[in-house]
Amino acid sequence: MKLKQFAALRFLSVGLEIIFGFIQPFLFHKFFNDSAFAFILLLYGYAVYFSFFDVGFGKLAYAKIRSKYVQGKPVKNEVEDAIIFYTSLFLIIAFFFALFALVFSTIRQSPFLPIVLVLFSINIAGNIVFTFLRGVFNAFDASATFEKYDIIRKVINIGSLILIAVDNSLLTTQVCTIGGIALLFFFILRHLYRQFGIKFQKSWLNIFRQLSRLRQSFAETKFIFVFSIFEALIYNSGYILIPIFLTNRDIIQYGLWMKISMGIATLMRVITDVMIHPLTRTYFNNQMAAARSVFNKTIFASLGLVLAACLSFYLIQDIFMAYWVDSTYIFNNALLLTLLMMLAGNGLQHVSGSFLLSLGNKYKWMSMVSGTIAFCSVFLPAIAWWHYKSLQAGLLIATVIYLTGSFVYFYKARKTLAHPL
Repeated sequence: MKLKQFAALRFLSVGLEIIFGFIQPFLFHKFFNDSAFAFILLLYGYAVYFSFFDVGFGKLAYAKIRSKYVQGKPVKNEVEDAIIFYTSLFLIIAFFFALFALVFSTIRQSPFLPIVLVLFSINIAGNIVFTFLRGVFNAFDASATFEKYDIIRKVINIGSLILIAVDNSLLTTQVCTIGGIALLFFFILRHLYRQFGIKFQKSWLNIFRQLSRLRQSFAETKFIFVFSIFEALIYNSGYILIPIFLTNRDIIQYGLWMKISMGIATLMRVITDVMIHPLTRTYFNNQMAAARSVFNKTIFASLGLVLAACLSFYLIQDIFMAYWVDSTYIFNNALLLTLLMMLAGNGLQHVSGSFLLSLGNKYKWMSMVSGTIAFCSVFLPAIAWWHYKSLQAGLLIATVIYLTGSFVYFYKARKTLAHPL
């Protein structure tokens, strides 16, 4: 029952995330010119790089809390450390993203006021840190509780975004988003403080001791951190390279390609989020036949969803794109092929990678493989974009590299499942 409840909440949460992702370009195209449209899409694209400030501690915090929780030991100190760390992380991300946004705005000559960019940075920091809290709740079997909070956050984001129709300066949108998420953070922290009996003032008096302990843990997280950087370069390097070599129209079309790709991928990943628990449970219980069966079913379900989604998009693209933004942004056959390859690769990589990551002893191998893929995914498409000045040329190279790397992950996962513990 709990698994079904979690799956239902997760699908609802993902559905709201997809709605938010599709409303963004619709409103941006309607109320901004191409320059402002491209600028705001780039800012959202760059936001992912600021999640690196976590330096892998999120996964370490999950492992420590989870380990003690399943053994019935108190986890108050670990939860307290996570709260202190993520509060500090919020302030750091907000500050540095604001600096970046203000400088980038000057370079791109964006029409947005400095106060809007500062508020946008606070908004981004709040949403990034919020997603990190998922690991804390998952660690003590409160996944469904977190999904309820996350659904509220996404409703706040969608509702605030729609206010662009009233005030296209983005000021009202940012103020409402920050106010809503701040209130939501208050209830989440109160939930954690009450459940684990944490004293607010006492926890903050121990901040330097806690940060010192977290710093000492970096040796355990360095491969996770490096792996996360490589993953972001694989998925988001286009936001860095395309503005250098191509036009605002290419930036917008790439942003739309990413929205569609990530929308379908996010929906597909729900399958992995639900199935990773029985997969790892059967594997660690040395039930290899059952583990292989769960793995294969998850792969087939993911790839089946990719094929169905891509075929549906191909059939309705003309009508959909004309309504969503503009028919001039319709994808040609080359872009549609890159979308299919990217999503097929993601189906293989996410299932295989999630399994390998859960084993806890594959970080170094995964860092090496993702590093190789990232290197090729950055430099080879960059050469194509520089030489051909074509969005399709670079994306074709990038997606072929990604799909090849995904088969490497798939092979490693299959090989691992072939041998008993």
